[in-house]
Amino acid sequence: MNRKIIFFDIDGTLLTKEKTILNSTKYAINALQKKGDIVAIATGRAPSMFVHIARELNINTYIALNGQLVVHQGEIMQNNLLDKEMIQDITDLAYANQHVVGFGNKDNFLISHANHIYAERSFKHLKLPYPDVDPRCFYDVGVNQLNLFCTREEEGLYKATFPNYQFIRWGDFGADVLPKDVSKVVGIKLLIERLQIHLDDCYAFGDGENDIQMLTFIKNSVAMANGVPEVKVVSNYIAPSCDNHGIFTGLKRLQLIG
Repeated sequence: MNRKIIFFDIDGTLLTKEKTILNSTKYAINALQKKGDIVAIATGRAPSMFVHIARELNINTYIALNGQLVVHQGEIMQNNLLDKEMIQDITDLAYANQHVVGFGNKDNFLISHANHIYAERSFKHLKLPYPDVDPRCFYDVGVNQLNLFCTREEEGLYKATFPNYQFIRWGDFGADVLPKDVSKVVGIKLLIERLQIHLDDCYAFGDGENDIQMLTFIKNSVAMANGVPEVKVVSNYIAPSCDNHGIFTGLKRLQLIG
C-alpha cells in the first residue's frame, strides 16, 4: 500500500472555534501516524504561532506562511523571502493610513505597532498573545509573509494600489499579504515531489479562503462544514464541522483510519 500524505489547515480545521483540539482529532492524527502516513500542517500562520499545536499532535512536517516555508522532519526544504521593496511599499501605505503590519518568518512573528485595536481583536480571536513590537520590521533576517490589519472595506485601497499582490482574509481585521503567484499549493508541490508521493495519495482538509487553491489542486479534498462556501464548491467531500468531530469523521469516511 502506498504511503499517504494528509494536509491539514489549522484554524477551523484542526482547531475548534474555541481554538482547542478535540480528543477525536488527536486520536485520528495518531492513528494516521501509526500507519506510517505523513501528517502535515498547511497554514498561513508563522511557525511561532503554531509550534504548540504541532508539538501536541507530534507533527513535524508543515507548509507555513501560505507556502513560503516548507519543512519536513526538521529540514527546511523551502524558505522564500519577500522582496524588500514590496515590504517597504506595503508598510509605507499602511503607516500613512494608521494600519498595523505584521512580519512573519521561520523564527518569529513581529508587529509594527503596539495596542492597535484591529490587531488586538485578531490575536484575541486566535487566542494568541499580542506579538512583540519591532518597528524595524527585521529586514536583516528576511520576511516570508506580511500581515495587514484593517477592515475589508479599507483593504480595497491596498488591492487597487498593489494589483500584483494578494490579500487573503482571515477574520474581520486580518489579511495575509503575498505576491499573487504564492499559495499553499506551491509548497505542497515541492514537498510531494521531494518525497515522491503521487497526487492520488495526497489528501487535504481545509475551511478558509487560503485553502481554496489547495483543495482545488488535491483530488482527495475535504471541506469542513464550517468552511466558507468557496471551499465547499471545490472539494470532493464535506466533513462535519471542526466542533463536531469533522477530522475523525472525514478520515474514517475516506477509509484512512479504522
